[in-house]
Amino acid sequence: MAPLVVLVAVTGLTRLAGWLHLADWLDSWPHAARLGVAAMFTLTATAHFAPPLRNQLIAMVPPRLPSPTALVTLTGILEFAGAAALLIPRPPPQQPPAWHSYCSPCSPPTSTPPTPR
Repeated sequence: MAPLVVLVAVTGLTRLAGWLHLADWLDSWPHAARLGVAAMFTLTATAHFAPPLRNQLIAMVPPRLPSPTALVTLTGILEFAGAAALLIPRPPPQQPPAWHSYCSPCSPPTSTPPTPR
């Protein structure tokens, strides 16, 4: 339940900060949601390293998997990495090359069947 509360609270607060023009780049739902999910990942990743929760996570690993302690540590590190990756801005979408707009009308469509003779 705590991760859901963090997700909703951080997303709502960052969206409110954008709406109040405290930070212009927060003035969209996708940016606010990315910060909310990053905060949620950070919260859940800390459970992989906090002693009472860590022991419970290790106990949940199926016995057929090797080294439960290492797997819990690895997944915690990966959650921290996922949270950090969400904070990296995405590059804008790339446009097709200029030759694409020239060659497309010149080439015959490939989806039409050949005409019978």
